Amino acid sequence: MKKVTMLLAVLFAAGSAMAQLNPMSPIPVDDQVRTGKLENGMTYYIRHNEKPKGQADFYILHDVGAIQEDDTQQGLAHFVEHMAFNGSKDYPGNSVVKQIESMGIRFGNDLNAYTSFDETVYMLPIPSDKFEEGMRIMENWAFHLAFEDQEIDDERGVILEEWRLGKGAMDRMREKFFPVLLYGSKYPDRLPLGKEEILKTFPEQPLTFVAREQEHLLKINYGTTDNEGNCDLPYEEADDYPVLPVLEDVTQTVVTSEILATAIQKTIFATGNDDMRPVMSGVLFKFTPEGLVFVATDAHKLVKYVREDITSPVPVEFIMPKKPLNILKNIFSGLATDVTITFNRTNARFEADDIVLTCRLIDGKYPNYEAVIPKDNPNQLLIDRLSFMSSLRRIALFSNKTTHQTRLSLSPAEVVISAEDNEEGKRADEKIPCSYRGERMDIGFNSRFLSEMLANLESKEVTIDMSKPNRAGILRPLESNEGEQITMLVMPVILGN
Repeated sequence: MKKVTMLLAVLFAAGSAMAQLNPMSPIPVDDQVRTGKLENGMTYYIRHNEKPKGQADFYILHDVGAIQEDDTQQGLAHFVEHMAFNGSKDYPGNSVVKQIESMGIRFGNDLNAYTSFDETVYMLPIPSDKFEEGMRIMENWAFHLAFEDQEIDDERGVILEEWRLGKGAMDRMREKFFPVLLYGSKYPDRLPLGKEEILKTFPEQPLTFVAREQEHLLKINYGTTDNEGNCDLPYEEADDYPVLPVLEDVTQTVVTSEILATAIQKTIFATGNDDMRPVMSGVLFKFTPEGLVFVATDAHKLVKYVREDITSPVPVEFIMPKKPLNILKNIFSGLATDVTITFNRTNARFEADDIVLTCRLIDGKYPNYEAVIPKDNPNQLLIDRLSFMSSLRRIALFSNKTTHQTRLSLSPAEVVISAEDNEEGKRADEKIPCSYRGERMDIGFNSRFLSEMLANLESKEVTIDMSKPNRAGILRPLESNEGEQITMLVMPVILGN
């Protein structure tokens, strides 16, 4: 009973304290702060401070942040903040930074700015004897940003790199807990850094579209009142476009968007461009009871990507053209959804959420790719992927520009990578450690093909299985994701003496 009495006493005491506080009442202002409002509506706060001596600290706060953006503007408030340091009426280009640094103020450490959900803030510490200069800079930031086209384009790269560097573990956690913590608000969908596609593509000027139906013209107006432009584009009636085919006698399966995007990425680079062999210009989709198989080849290199965790009771296959594959890869990279694939002998349809893509298939029989993959390969090279790829790219600079021939001289503990161009009289070689089991061998490969394959793998180490210098090498990652198999074949280049 004593514990209950004490708990009630605490609750009553807390309730009494809370009753004295009104959360809606304004926060009291320090007595030493002078405040007021200018004719232009700006509220100012001034406070004397002796430390640091001889320095004035300016802050300008705009009640504008990410939350005020619409769906097409995400990231632009933060972009505008950056543009304050890239030109204004009195400080063209980045001269404002140079002007401030000439006063002993360091950009980034002392001079800086930030954009949040509800505000954009600029911070400017400046020597007291440069007070008027500080006021002039703040005026330019508030009213006179230049937004030069070239400066906008140059700053896109800076912003996109900042966006990329922010895609770490903390960002992935925010994606999970922000919708919970900020449930029912716009805040989870209005992060200050914005969206990559908007940052890449937003126009420097507003656009207005007007359809002139009688003339079948789309009129586009752009620019400002000081600098206007317009153009007319003809358009066709939607009814005049080809009607999407109704697929009959179809086969259907479901894969995740992640698997589909990964399979396309791992194979599409190996497709060919020979109009005489159209079947090799696409990727083979093969559904079997053992798994889903994706194959691409241009007769010089071949990639076989297998998913053992997706099966089909009835073996079926089709050849997808390269162009729609690139579209699918761009759509589904980074998405987490199921994709329904419906196809017959002539067409395929991919459906996910509100996305539908229909395309014609490549007609023809795909080559017997299993027949060209060597089965007996007693010689095996085990090597660090990144070291191998870096060395190849360096040595390739000295190879013949037509053949891209690069020699691998294999021994138990090291491989010597070399290239030469007799016509230009240049050569290079480089030793890197490896683990090699088999006969000593010199074998040549096209460095461009080999580098491309290594770049499309993720394993720390890779193996290359070989039999003879005139037979294909089989490249595989040492470690793969569960349910995944990747086999890459690269044809050798016949070495000269």
